[in-house]
Amino acid sequence: MVVRRLLKNFHRSKTTQGREGKGIQITNKEGKLQVWIGWTFKKGVYGRSMILQNDGTALFGYFNEHSQMVGQGIKLYPNGDRYEGEFVNGQRHGPGTYFFKNGDVYDGNWFAGAEGGKGVIH
Repeated sequence: MVVRRLLKNFHRSKTTQGREGKGIQITNKEGKLQVWIGWTFKKGVYGRSMILQNDGTALFGYFNEHSQMVGQGIKLYPNGDRYEGEFVNGQRHGPGTYFFKNGDVYDGNWFAGAEGGKGVIH
């Protein structure tokens, strides 16, 4: 019932050539099955949205016109790791926290997807 209420105003499309606006798209992009929930347009997803991939990756945040996460976001990895922090053009960049499946945590700065600058592992 809750899911039905949340999705009642969304359109559903099985292709990236589908409708634009608030909706759900299921697509096979770059060899990956993806479910996009949020603001969609013919080339992908933009604005505050969510992407779920068949490999177990999940992205929650704001996406630019190239379907790349920008600003604050969360990325869940197939191996159980999680990143919460800043993104630039789809990469970890700026302050953020990486939670490893084994319980370790890296809290610090990121540069172009890798640990960079000051940070602490605990």
